[in-house]
Amino acid sequence: QTLEKAIPRMEKEAKGNKALLPAVDAAKQAQTALDAGTPVIAYKSGGVLETIVDPSMNSGSPTGVFFDALTEESLYEAIQKFEKLEISAKDCRIQAEKFSKERFVREIKHIVEK
Repeated sequence: QTLEKAIPRMEKEAKGNKALLPAVDAAKQAQTALDAGTPVIAYKSGGVLETIVDPSMNSGSPTGVFFDALTEESLYEAIQKFEKLEISAKDCRIQAEKFSKERFVREIKHIVEK
């Protein structure tokens, strides 16, 4: 299937499933990918804004890029930008750790033990 045909279908499905798949799920998917050392290209919305470090929005080591609109052009621009970046698997895993269950438990224990 060509990209020209796939993008509108994906847009339609994403809009149709929006209520069923809240932005939190997209952030969790991004966090899972980062935990595996895989950078992410994501639609700029919801929880991924905290999960992914996009060099155009954040300082620090990049872990992915955002696209602004649910259009083929916007996705293409994000892919072009992504291909120019050097993103390390280590940086992706370090970013994912910030949202891990283990860190959450460790920090809660620290607060409780104070």
